[in-house]
Amino acid sequence: MTCLFAINALGEPCGQEIIQRMMLPTVITLASDPVANVRFNVAKTLNHIYPVLDQ
Repeated sequence: MTCLFAINALGEPCGQEIIQRMMLPTVITLASDPVANVRFNVAKTLNHIYPVLDQ
């Protein structure tokens, strides 16, 4: 989950290319985690980085 917090903090400053290439695969992998709290934080992370990906 610390990884998701880091992606939330670093996603916007890193920009679209870095998010797509390096961060998004990790977020997508964590979406299938058996722990509900991790999946919840995946949803929050996707909501946070979506505006950067939509540019």
